[in-house]
Amino acid sequence: MLRNLGNPFVTLSLPDVMLGAMYGDSGFTFPVDTKTGVGDASQAKHAFSGKGKMVRPNWSLPQNTTISALITLGSILHYELLIDKVHADPNRNIDACEAELRSAIPNYDASQTAPRVIVWHNAVARIPFPDDLFRGLFDTHFGIVQLQGEVVTQNVTYRGSCLPASVKV
Repeated sequence: MLRNLGNPFVTLSLPDVMLGAMYGDSGFTFPVDTKTGVGDASQAKHAFSGKGKMVRPNWSLPQNTTISALITLGSILHYELLIDKVHADPNRNIDACEAELRSAIPNYDASQTAPRVIVWHNAVARIPFPDDLFRGLFDTHFGIVQLQGEVVTQNVTYRGSCLPASVKV
């Protein structure tokens, strides 16, 4: 369980940071013609390389298979939800947007914050983290979409119904 205690340089909600810590430095790969030195950026693929805590390069087996997931604790300002609604339809009355939020979110108050959890599933876990835990209105799961050889592909597999569109994960 990870929590940022107000340090603006600790970004526990960014996929490149969190998945990079798990699988290695986040980057891209693409083929390069060794004769001309020209790369084909149209074939760029996301990749992880080195320094990961779950998978290590040049090791035949994953390292931390007992860790099912990393979990980030955070919060969302209710006010962010109102801003999101207004941006979605600028011609709409602010009071109507706020009324819609009050009907969708119990105890809505623009000055309050709502707790939030991001689950970062470990693709090499011996026992997978349950998909049905932490599925609240503001929660997110960054789950396993596909495994191709040693390439780990993960993406958002659950996004809370009240999470503002401005929140990327």
